[in-house]
Amino acid sequence: MKSVQVQTPLVKLILAALAVPAIFFFTFWRLDQYPTINGWDEGIYLQYGHNISESGVCGCSDNDLARWMYPAPATGPTVLYPIGFIHELLPDNLFAARALIALYMLAAIAGLFLLVRALTRWEIALASVFLFMVAGYANFDTLWLARQVLGEVPAYAFLFFGLWFLVRALREPRAWNIIWSAVFLGLTVLTKNQLIWVLAPSLGVMFLLDLFYFKQKRWLVFFAAGAACVVTFAAWSLISLSMVGDDRAFYLATQSAAFKVTYLGVNFFRIKESLKMFLFSGFVAVLGIPLLVVFFSAFQRSLQGLVRAVFVVTAGFGLVNLFFLSLPWARYLNTGIVLGLPVIAIFMNDLVPWFRQRSFKHWAALAAWLAAGAFVLANLAIDVRLILTNYDDTPRRFAQVVDQIVPAGENVLNWEWEVEFYSRSSFSHPDFRLLSAMIDSIYNKHWGALLGEPRISAGTRYVIVGPFSTLVKTFDEELAEKDAEAVGQVGAYTLYEIH
Repeated sequence: MKSVQVQTPLVKLILAALAVPAIFFFTFWRLDQYPTINGWDEGIYLQYGHNISESGVCGCSDNDLARWMYPAPATGPTVLYPIGFIHELLPDNLFAARALIALYMLAAIAGLFLLVRALTRWEIALASVFLFMVAGYANFDTLWLARQVLGEVPAYAFLFFGLWFLVRALREPRAWNIIWSAVFLGLTVLTKNQLIWVLAPSLGVMFLLDLFYFKQKRWLVFFAAGAACVVTFAAWSLISLSMVGDDRAFYLATQSAAFKVTYLGVNFFRIKESLKMFLFSGFVAVLGIPLLVVFFSAFQRSLQGLVRAVFVVTAGFGLVNLFFLSLPWARYLNTGIVLGLPVIAIFMNDLVPWFRQRSFKHWAALAAWLAAGAFVLANLAIDVRLILTNYDDTPRRFAQVVDQIVPAGENVLNWEWEVEFYSRSSFSHPDFRLLSAMIDSIYNKHWGALLGEPRISAGTRYVIVGPFSTLVKTFDEELAEKDAEAVGQVGAYTLYEIH
């Protein structure tokens, strides 16, 4: 075997003809049926879009009153305002709203293909696209994220194009390459603000490495991109603060509480749980081995070494963010893996010359390629099954029950945001800081004073208990004390009436 490189345009055409329909299937098929609306996040952002369309307020509603930037979002205007525009055209259409994210997914795939193609070869770029789709833990992979109104996949679209222009700028430091790299990476942070904790330090380290180690005189590329990320993050933070008006104190309190329990609550338990999740995802070998191998080849004092170092450093900070700054949730594992995809592609490309050698290296390279292919196909098979068979309309049916039972104008206390997408009742919510307090108690083992305060205010007549509030036992004790009666139930959702 001389090479695994695709040799003829015909073979490339055949592979593309197979890949494109598959990509559209994974991205659009039964888009409004799988997955079920993720209440905490997608349900919130759908309501953001509804209120942007109906009242111009970028935020959710409490007692039918839309409140600016409530709850404080980690997803930016590049998602929220287009969702509002879609709601204006097609009100409360889940497929249309998710189609926006699906289009972002196609853009992310195109950006990743261009990026990996700039680093390696055509067939590895195509393979990277499918590895990108299954990146994550179990079925909580990129495809799961790409089929919901969430900020990760739109951010990846900007990220991949930003890194592609960054590579172009390093090889040809022309003004437009530098500018477009800075623009796209700035939009990445604007779209998903948590990525500032990966991109800013990564670009800062690369700035210093080029200045003092590689000495390729490309430090301006990193400075421009890093400055764009920081300035964009700061600008949107100030704009958000100006939006909330009289709610400024509450907004800052909720942001501060979330920041403390997430980024300042590092402890051994969280690190252990994140490591365990990473281990069982199967990506320990898929990402870990390439990262170690490419690391040792990345620090040659050359332009090629500088380019490789970019992706080693970015992947490194992605894993640091996963293990030390993020909560041990499957969704956060995705970003740590996605940031390592270019490193995996570089590693697989480095194995290609081994195929020409009639030795152990030949069989080692073949085994690595076959194992990677089997890993991707096995995970894609799981996604195919979920897309074709998974459907749960429990939230919609429960919303109908709520609307039938609750009198018009009566308020319902709720923390299951997916129900609100389908319901026309009026809802209120517990103090949003309660979520941070609960996270603090579960993952940081710290019992805050807010946990001891009442969650059901005086005068509340109806309360919804669903999967999320059951998991964190939001209302259990108070409902028992008040002798509340279950007046409606569908699956895991129950409507209680307090007499």
